[in-house]
Amino acid sequence: MWFDPLSHRSPTIDILGSYFPAWMICILSGLALTFVAHWIIQVGKLESYIGPAPLINSSLMIIFTFATWILFYQN
Repeated sequence: MWFDPLSHRSPTIDILGSYFPAWMICILSGLALTFVAHWIIQVGKLESYIGPAPLINSSLMIIFTFATWILFYQN
């Protein structure tokens, strides 16, 4: 099957009559999930078991953003 990347459009989501690109929603969900993960790390007092916080938080943000894209917008 031939795949032409220029013939497909980015998926959009209708929110209150405005269409937002799916990547924007994925970034926002990645940010929200990173805040939840950070809260769980603080409540569980796990800061001493993980590496530097900026590296861990930015990596979690990227992982959650891509995971959201793969789970909901893989087609």
